[in-house]
Amino acid sequence: HSILLMPGKSLLTPIGDIQFLEFSGSSNMLFENAEEYTGNYFLKAKYDSTMDFGDTVCIQPSLYDVADAGCKVQNRKSYGGQGAPIAVTEVEEIIYPSGAGGEVEFRVHMANRGSGKVKGVVLGKATLGNEEMECEFKGKDVGVIEGTVYTQKSVVLQEDTQEALLICKTFLKDQNSYTTTLAIDFRYEYEWRGEYKLHLVR
Repeated sequence: HSILLMPGKSLLTPIGDIQFLEFSGSSNMLFENAEEYTGNYFLKAKYDSTMDFGDTVCIQPSLYDVADAGCKVQNRKSYGGQGAPIAVTEVEEIIYPSGAGGEVEFRVHMANRGSGKVKGVVLGKATLGNEEMECEFKGKDVGVIEGTVYTQKSVVLQEDTQEALLICKTFLKDQNSYTTTLAIDFRYEYEWRGEYKLHLVR
């Protein structure tokens, strides 16, 4: 069976879309003199989906520890997930000050929080406020998804760890501290397999 499109979780549909599929099967005769039989069967789902991450961050380019806009940099923030199997679990913010405003780096830690397997993750767009950031995945499995060569904007998650690290950087234009929005979207491949029991009675 195949489904072309299922809307995900949102403010309008907090649990996401639900669709029911029917499938048929056949079985052999029960063993001689057997009144019932219990056997296993498996369901496998594979799909492509998207995930959006967003949070409010403080940008403090100054060399001095001031809070002129009423915000203070949180060097490390943890997250429980964003409602998808692949999740941003932690973001580290590192400021490199300079006389012209400096540079900010975000180290975005990602992990699989679902019961299936995340195959590949592709970065869509990453912005800090209205400015697009330069980003790339780090690690030995960067750049190859199912035999197709990509740029550093994609990564294959290893079967055992199911984790990834994305580094995003952008230049800062002045020395003033301010609060703004960090937004990143991803596309990912996911595969899930479940085992169930079938009970047959004569």
